[in-house]
Amino acid sequence: MSLGVGSEPTARLLGRGDYRWTLHLAAPVQFRASPVAGACSANERPGRGGPSVSRILLLYSSFYGHTLKIGEFIGAEAATRGDEVVVRPLARGAADAAAYDAIVVGSSIRHGKHHAEVTDFVRANAELLGRLPSAFFSVSLIARKPTRQTPQTNQYVREFVAKSPWQPRLIGIFGGVLDYQRYGVFDRYAIRLIMTLTKGPTDLHTHVEFTDWDKVRAFAAQVSALAARQGAT
Repeated sequence: MSLGVGSEPTARLLGRGDYRWTLHLAAPVQFRASPVAGACSANERPGRGGPSVSRILLLYSSFYGHTLKIGEFIGAEAATRGDEVVVRPLARGAADAAAYDAIVVGSSIRHGKHHAEVTDFVRANAELLGRLPSAFFSVSLIARKPTRQTPQTNQYVREFVAKSPWQPRLIGIFGGVLDYQRYGVFDRYAIRLIMTLTKGPTDLHTHVEFTDWDKVRAFAAQVSALAARQGAT
């Protein structure tokens, strides 16, 4: 992925699936990882009592891995703006979430629904999600169509929001990956049936990515803006 001339997004593995994205400007148009976790010597924002960076927690629920890929992209993009982003599997929980300036939750669609652990997490943490700036992104094959990329026109997201005690301040909807050969037998033919009904690719050797990375990049910028407003209070 391209993040701009001279930029080198670097993830630091924190352990058991957590990644922290931090970058600083060590020389003109050259980014590299900070030697101290959380440190950032450029792109700093004025914050509470002095220079600071926005801290963002991104929690993802991914079955085949593409939601994680999108989450990492968001983390790297936000880091180029001076943010510190921790990307973590939702299953790890968020006991430390109150320490962040913003929370992002991402989920793919499986068998017509967002993952159960996402809805369980939202119900258990509705107060926290309502108090902090928060965003949600959904990844699905139906979102390959531009007409299914808004909360009003994507039935999965519309249903999720309608039933949820959490109303995210920001919602992103992105196309996923169709890779028949990676699926198990049941998923392969179930997804092929859906593709037949929705006039999508049905060749069982199809491997195509429907993600609009420019839209993901724009979403990352909006997440940074959300976190910055919180950090400045």
